[in-house]
Amino acid sequence: MSTVYVQNKIKEALKEAKGNPTRARQYLISWATQDLALLLGLTKSHLNGLASYAIAKTMQGETLANTSPKQAPPANAKKIDIPEEAFGKDLLKALSGRDSVRFGMEAATPRPVGRRTPASESHIEIMKSLAGQKSSKTKKP
Repeated sequence: MSTVYVQNKIKEALKEAKGNPTRARQYLISWATQDLALLLGLTKSHLNGLASYAIAKTMQGETLANTSPKQAPPANAKKIDIPEEAFGKDLLKALSGRDSVRFGMEAATPRPVGRRTPASESHIEIMKSLAGQKSSKTKKP
């Protein structure tokens, strides 16, 4: 079917909906269920993607149906004795604590308290040169 037919139906839907695109879409969908030429004209360029999606979904459903049902937890698994109402509160308390992990800092390790290592000579030289001071190595006697 030509794109002219589809464009005319879209214009007709917009006219019926008085310019409201949501209502025009509803009209167009309603008409497409009755008019095979309109349906094909609207979906022709998307048929490849629709077919691929349908195949993938069916294959996934078959894969899920062929898998074994969930196994029971092992007998030595620990059971948590927390009432359901308190679980969320305890979780939030754990996350809002002082030592909890912050976003973006998951891999950061906390600094040891009270055990600072002295700066190396090269570090001191670089910091002095950045500050514009002459370092002890460049001083002439």
